[in-house]
Amino acid sequence: MYRRCLLVCLLFLGVSGAFRKTLVLLDNSNIQSSHSQFIQSLRDRGQDVTIKLVNADDIEIKKYGEFLFNNIVLLSPEAKGFGGDLDDAALLEFVDSGNNLVITASAKASKTIRELVSDCGVELDDKKSVVIDHFNYDVSDSDGSHTLILANHFSKSSILDSQQFAPVLYQGVGLTLDPENPLSTKLLFGAPTTYSSNPSQPIDKSPSSAGANTVLVAAVQTRNNGRVLISGSLDLFSNRFFNSAVAKGSSVGPAISAAVSGNAKFADTVIGWTFQERGVLRHRSLFHRKADGSSLFPRMYRVKDDVVFSVVIEEYDGKTDSWKPFKQNDVQLEFRMLGPYVRTFLNPSDDGTFSVEFKIPDVYGVFKFHIDYKRDGYSHIVVSQEVGVRPFRHNEFERFIASANPYYLSYLSMMGGFVLLSVVFLFTKDSKEKKA
Repeated sequence: MYRRCLLVCLLFLGVSGAFRKTLVLLDNSNIQSSHSQFIQSLRDRGQDVTIKLVNADDIEIKKYGEFLFNNIVLLSPEAKGFGGDLDDAALLEFVDSGNNLVITASAKASKTIRELVSDCGVELDDKKSVVIDHFNYDVSDSDGSHTLILANHFSKSSILDSQQFAPVLYQGVGLTLDPENPLSTKLLFGAPTTYSSNPSQPIDKSPSSAGANTVLVAAVQTRNNGRVLISGSLDLFSNRFFNSAVAKGSSVGPAISAAVSGNAKFADTVIGWTFQERGVLRHRSLFHRKADGSSLFPRMYRVKDDVVFSVVIEEYDGKTDSWKPFKQNDVQLEFRMLGPYVRTFLNPSDDGTFSVEFKIPDVYGVFKFHIDYKRDGYSHIVVSQEVGVRPFRHNEFERFIASANPYYLSYLSMMGGFVLLSVVFLFTKDSKEKKA
């Protein structure tokens, strides 16, 4: 008995640990020292970090049909290929299975990285192009290229958790997002004076991107809740950028300065979301019943029944490793057949219970209670419960229907007219006698 309990405990610990395993792949061993603070921050999150060179032959992310890691971080923008059993298809399968991927790029991004980023729905700007800003560059950018910029335009996405950041040091390539792609979100983007171009070539045509269209850091959440973070700058996560003071080098516009850059805080925030420590939702305790409480989870409702629907939605808190009530007021319920017949907002409560009472439409058939909650920065929730709706039985109709009052009145008036005509006919006679 003791051995069985020990085995169960070991299995439980093994499964729990599997969700906190991270593989970091490097272009070269120097990156491990130049980005040591970022790698240590992953360990401080409770991650079991494995570090390998991107072209190592012993890279293995899947065994016996199960993935060995929950997160992969590519600090290898110049990788010309992957070692072991790793390739683009394997990484996409990794993400499609609900796991998480961090991709860093640079002005020297290889074709392999460009294709991988493109497969995730984001495009890197032209080869040899970098992000330039002649008005918002750091004072330490002494060569005059103005490619070391101060980025302080953050999106209002819930991915950033309403945080306030100091200016972020950025040196790298720009990203381009498809505005019609609902799965991608820009997190950090350029100022109106920012553009992407080759600094060694004269500008004789429109730059690859400019202004807010020059995306610096983007996030992608797949339909099955896998998450991808894409940064056009490897140096954004470096020790030098984490510890540097920032000051605007140009005197044009408002002054910008900070004792320490916002890189470390920004990286901590976006990595927390990417590793699914925030914004992960789950549902439980779904039930539906008639409003009079006569039946719980009935297989069949009747048209025009009053119905109560309720579900508990919770959000994961990675800091406390616990689930907390989800507090939003935009969760909608649909009661649908081929299309929705009822669409209504669910009423939230402090304990995470979302409920609503509504009347079933005067249509019978097979219906579904359906919730499809998709919001930026949150994992998708799809809830569906099928029920039948029947018409009234012959003995359930009302005896008198208000809408038939005109017909009742016409029937009574006809009867009254008939009685009146009969009385007149029977009790009256012609006063004049007929002459012989």
